[in-house]
Amino acid sequence: MQRVSGPSREPPCGAPSRQLRDVDARGTASSVARACPPCSSGPTEGPPPAPRPGPARGSRGAILPLPHPRSVARQSHPPPPGHLTWTRAGATIHIQRHRHPWSPYDAARLHTIESLSLSTRSERGAFMSRNRWRCFGSLLVGTLSLPVVGCSGEEPSHEEVHNSPSEDVHTAALSTESPQEGFQDPTCGYIPCPVFQNGNVLTLAGNCATYSTLRIPDGYLLDGAGHFIIALDPPGDHFKGPIARNCGSSAFYMNLRLMLKGLTDVCDTGDDALVGIRFDNATGSVINTQIFNIRQGDGTGGCQEGTGILIRNQGPLSPTQHVGVQNNLLLGYQKAGVVAVGDVVVDITNNRVVGSGPIGNVAQSGIQVGLGATGSIVNNLISGHSYTGEGVASGILVYGGPMYGGPLSTDVLIQGNQLFNNDIGVYLSQGNADQSPPAVLTNIQVVDNVLHFDGVTNGYVYQAGISDLGTGNVIHSNIITGAGYDPATLPGSTFAVDVLAGPAASLAFLNPPRQVPVGLCSGPLIVQTQDVSGNLVVPTTTGFNITSAGPASPGIQFYADPACAGPAVTTLDLGNPQAQGRFYFRAPTPGSVTVFVWNSDWTQGQTQQVFIPLESAPPPAGALRLELQH
Repeated sequence: MQRVSGPSREPPCGAPSRQLRDVDARGTASSVARACPPCSSGPTEGPPPAPRPGPARGSRGAILPLPHPRSVARQSHPPPPGHLTWTRAGATIHIQRHRHPWSPYDAARLHTIESLSLSTRSERGAFMSRNRWRCFGSLLVGTLSLPVVGCSGEEPSHEEVHNSPSEDVHTAALSTESPQEGFQDPTCGYIPCPVFQNGNVLTLAGNCATYSTLRIPDGYLLDGAGHFIIALDPPGDHFKGPIARNCGSSAFYMNLRLMLKGLTDVCDTGDDALVGIRFDNATGSVINTQIFNIRQGDGTGGCQEGTGILIRNQGPLSPTQHVGVQNNLLLGYQKAGVVAVGDVVVDITNNRVVGSGPIGNVAQSGIQVGLGATGSIVNNLISGHSYTGEGVASGILVYGGPMYGGPLSTDVLIQGNQLFNNDIGVYLSQGNADQSPPAVLTNIQVVDNVLHFDGVTNGYVYQAGISDLGTGNVIHSNIITGAGYDPATLPGSTFAVDVLAGPAASLAFLNPPRQVPVGLCSGPLIVQTQDVSGNLVVPTTTGFNITSAGPASPGIQFYADPACAGPAVTTLDLGNPQAQGRFYFRAPTPGSVTVFVWNSDWTQGQTQQVFIPLESAPPPAGALRLELQH
């Protein structure tokens, strides 16, 4: 096996053991000893990406798994002017807005709620008493004054709720013209915030603070109407688990703003791990929602938790679940933006996922799909996942197989995303227990993405636009730029595309056959050299010829330009990181034409159709004609 880009790099082994994390039946990670230096945690709800096999297989060495976190101080970014203070009834609330350091393309206009502190003259426990909902006077966010009309103490028991009329919050029969004080269902569902109810739609009436998780009844939609839900540590304890989760087989969220504020820096695992919204064996969606600061303390500790949206379905008898995550903003999370594990199909589209990198305490992931999860990751903006420790962070991570103690994730579509300043833009890590590529096709498509890294910030050092351990993954037509992904920057450490593959064994067309009107420019024809498993590999001889044969061949011309402008071409060069050639054709004659790409080693052809559009074709002889009578 060989790597497509650059020479092999030996792992920096020097310690007697490496700590990898394995997965139990629920996907919870635990540590086991293996060879090589001490290493850290990786994917949320699963093990870290495993290292590539040894030098005999042409590996890139022990880049992953990631090192165990060390409590390294996060980079300090001084706040710009705009510190706001508001005081009322003994409570002082401070807002600081910090400009996020990552992605000059988009995140420069994105502001994180970096610091929001609350102090009172008395203990906060007196401010919001247990088992009662109380109200803040007001909360400032940015330059807006947002009234907080509901707060929660600890969740009351069903017995307390139904034995005391003054505490009854199960008010489904109330008019929706005025908000309910809260919502609690006798069997499933708990929302300690003022809401309007209209059937199975619960709409927040204002901003709300809570000590405990909101539980969404089966089939209900929680519409935030643009309001905040802020989770706080309860008196004498610390906040645990998700801000919101389903308590049935489906839950839906839209127009919410969720935030954790000022939590004690205490690490939790399993069901207590911090999450913004969690789906447990459920179908649903999260749409037009903003999730901020899902982290312990200020996020500079080593807790391997803090996920914006977690979707998991790993029960042995649970049916496949479908979840949509669309048009959301995730910012300030500690570990990962969106995570999907188990038997789920996800549609993750049009989200902004902004990491905190470069940081040295946690190796973050933007979007993570693994252990059987599949679906599409399309048109997202993902930036700022860079780790300065002995491991790597990733923008998009797909992992699975016996190497991780779970099923493979196959048939994932990763298309049209913009990934900026991530150690690995798209990381595909799936293998056998011995860390060899799986015998079955994983068939992950990574196409038409834009990947850029300004420089080198990773601590190992390893950076790649696309990194691939798998079988038959389809990678082409991605735009990869920047010194951070340029193989010439640090040979053997920086890569545009890094694929574990065998020698070139075939030439393949990656596009479907084209049907093109006479005289118009075709869609792209894309060819690529591959090994016997369908992995891309740069051939030894990179120059190829283009010719054609068939009824539509006379007068046909080939172009490098998508508009068939400029000079015609007759050759291709596949000596690029994606081992691909891309060209177009225009033909003046209708009929079929077989386009051949060939050199002394390989020949491959594909038949295209050139047709006369119906509106311009003459009617056949004997055809009826309708003429207007005057």
